[in-house]
Amino acid sequence: MLRPITHFAFRCLAEARTCPSKRRCDESVFRVFSKIARVFGYEEASTIAEPWFLDSAYLLAEAVLATPSGAEIQFPWPMVVSLSTTNYCSHGCTICVSNSVANLGRRSIPLSSVSTLASTPIPHFILSGGEPGQSHNLKEITNILLSAKKDVYVATASSARSLAPVFEKYPNQVTILVSFWGEPRQHDEIRGEGSYQRALATIEELRNLPVRCSINYVVTESGTSALHWITKVASQLPAHRIFITRKIEFGRGAATTASHHDSDLSKEIRRLQQQDRRIVYGIPSTDAAPWHQRLAESLIGLKLPRDCGAATWAMHVDHRGVCQPCFASRPSEAPPPSSTLEFHKAWRALQSGRARTNRQLVKKDACRAEQITGATPFAPQ
Repeated sequence: MLRPITHFAFRCLAEARTCPSKRRCDESVFRVFSKIARVFGYEEASTIAEPWFLDSAYLLAEAVLATPSGAEIQFPWPMVVSLSTTNYCSHGCTICVSNSVANLGRRSIPLSSVSTLASTPIPHFILSGGEPGQSHNLKEITNILLSAKKDVYVATASSARSLAPVFEKYPNQVTILVSFWGEPRQHDEIRGEGSYQRALATIEELRNLPVRCSINYVVTESGTSALHWITKVASQLPAHRIFITRKIEFGRGAATTASHHDSDLSKEIRRLQQQDRRIVYGIPSTDAAPWHQRLAESLIGLKLPRDCGAATWAMHVDHRGVCQPCFASRPSEAPPPSSTLEFHKAWRALQSGRARTNRQLVKKDACRAEQITGATPFAPQ
């Protein structure tokens, strides 16, 4: 009974994108959707001048209208793209493969690929690597995306001071994402001696710059003790958001990983969220869906994804400009798309591949790259 009503609302939302009085429609959409987003824990935009927020709303509306009743929601474009700015990194972390394949050379993603992606409705971009700070055209990449009004995260293990001119030109429109992998000793074992202090120094140098800083805390073991660092250190740092994610079996080092089925860990994370609203829970689990997700599913008559986001709402584009389900997938031999239409076809192909492989999954809520034959984590010998 509710589905026709919600569909009518989403159709109005989708049509608002081409409304003759677009500014007024945008203001109405922003006002309503920002309130809804806060209920669902979505990071709301501060002003209507951030079109990525409206693009997110319109993509959601189009997905709801195009997906058959009872099916898992299918997005016309990814909501998030991780973009490998370069294949090079000098750090040699055990949980990575950058700069570990012979004869690849040092390459950065073509700016033409970035410009084409910037022309799409994709609202969110995460710049990764290799190491973005060691890409020779990082400033150009961020300028292209920011001038297109995209929401940009730069995931770095290096100093971000070289981007200061970009921060000044686009104040508070970039988020620097700094990762921590547990206590200092554990972090350095994974990411190299001195990397923990380097990560702290990166956060400190951003205090007086017009840029947001967020933390990606990676859980590498099961049990609630893995979260002690959050309560001891992260809560004291000037972070805009604290993402809690899970290490997957990927990289040139040991494949220790946290379980998806640790209910105690899930409960502890949710308890921490009640204490600190900056915490974002990014680990799929077998727990019952939270109440707001169950409510949303009943309102729209569709299933919302709770497991791996690869080819569901997220896509990875490597340093060649080639599309992959995620950074942990084996590199595709397909040629890089050269137009908006070709990027869209590549996204649809990834979605189709995901649907075909769903039958192969042992754990519906786990990392697909760890389970699917032919898409096993890329870990060169």
